[in-house]
Amino acid sequence: MASVMLHAALAVWTDRDIVMATAVYSGFIVWVGFMVITYWVSKVWQAWSILGGIILLSTMAICFGR
Repeated sequence: MASVMLHAALAVWTDRDIVMATAVYSGFIVWVGFMVITYWVSKVWQAWSILGGIILLSTMAICFGR
């Protein structure tokens, strides 16, 4: 969900066609990065907070974009 929301926010703020065309590949890379973050933190609530914060910031970027 965080990866999709991040790409949706990027599509609002940048060129939509380019972001959507590369979302399949970059979404996988971002998803792996988020998995690494969740294993890197020491507590589960910290991982949920980080991913929830990314989703919240992406949602705000979509709502207040252009």
